[in-house]
Formats: sequence, structure tokens, C-alpha cells
Amino acid sequence: MAAHDIDRRAGGFRINTLKINTHSFNDMSREEINQYILNMYNNKWLTGDSFYYAITHGIGHNLTYIWMNDDEYIKNSKFLDSKPSEKLPFISRYAQTENAEYLAELFFYYLKGNKLSKDQNQLLDDYLESPSCPFATLS
Repeated sequence: MAAHDIDRRAGGFRINTLKINTHSFNDMSREEINQYILNMYNNKWLTGDSFYYAITHGIGHNLTYIWMNDDEYIKNSKFLDSKPSEKLPFISRYAQTENAEYLAELFFYYLKGNKLSKDQNQLLDDYLESPSCPFATLS
């Protein structure tokens, strides 16, 4: 879902355009967006089936990237851009594309009330323990 026409301000990210892959939602009505997301959900591409999902997925990305500057992103990009482990449970086809998408999908998956597996918790631990994770210094 990469909502990624990104503008950097004050070391963080601001999203200018809401997109799923290359499909922009800017010229669509809320009903059209909901229908598009529902179709993607029915094809197991996404974990959610509504506009609420799109916003929540975007928040998941913000939690991943919010305090990263360019140097921190470069340090973390190998992990974030890598494909998720095959041990991770399937939650959506999109989550299987890279760890950054798995983390964002996992955020919504968890908010839906799903329990996280041992491997999903390990993915979060791996991210949280990476030196450039904004939350690493909190523990």
C-alpha cells in the first residue's frame, strides 16, 4: 500500500498522496476507494477491506519510518526492503513483498484482534532491535 508521494519535513515523513502500489486514490470518492480496497481484499492482496484499512496501513508505515532521517533509512533499508521470512504466517499477498509492508499489514492485522504468532513477534523484535529503529532507545 505504499502511500508514498513522500515529503520530508523536520526529519519525518509527510504523505502527500494515498496510493496502493501505483494506484492513486486522490481522484476517487470514498465509495470508489472502499470498492477498490474490497476487491484487493477479496483477492487476498490486502488484510483489510475498507478505507479504514488504508488509513491504518499508512499509520503502520508512519510508525516504521517517522523518525528516520536519510542515513537511518539507508542503515535500515536492507531489513525493510528484504522479503519476509517464509516462516511468517500468511496475512496478505502484499505483506509477502517486503518486511516494510509486512510490518504495516501486521499493524492492521493486530488491530483487527488477531493474535500474533511467535514468528510475527520475532519480526517486530528484529525491527525494534535494529540500531536505527526509532523505538530502540526506549527499552
